[in-house]
Amino acid sequence: MAEWKPLPERVHPDVRRLVTEMRRAKDVADLSLSALADATAYSRSSWERCLNGAQLPPRQAVEALATRTGTDRARLLALWELAEYAWSGRGRTTPPTRDHASIA
Repeated sequence: MAEWKPLPERVHPDVRRLVTEMRRAKDVADLSLSALADATAYSRSSWERCLNGAQLPPRQAVEALATRTGTDRARLLALWELAEYAWSGRGRTTPPTRDHASIA
């Protein structure tokens, strides 16, 4: 298998962990992106975007990868949950719009 390009710095650590584990699963199973696409409902280009951190993989894609590679499904899905939370921005807190310290 070819070397993976480093993930962009902007990739959230939780997304990075998921992508790293997905890459490892694919590589250990000795699958090319084309073979992975043939074995799942996702295209080669979709897998490429997901495994390069450009797109969060759908949950079903993570499940398909786990099934096809024999990877611990529960672990990958737990990593996906964390990554999806980070990707969606639900975990962000927004700073207050007013200086609440000046209100007495």
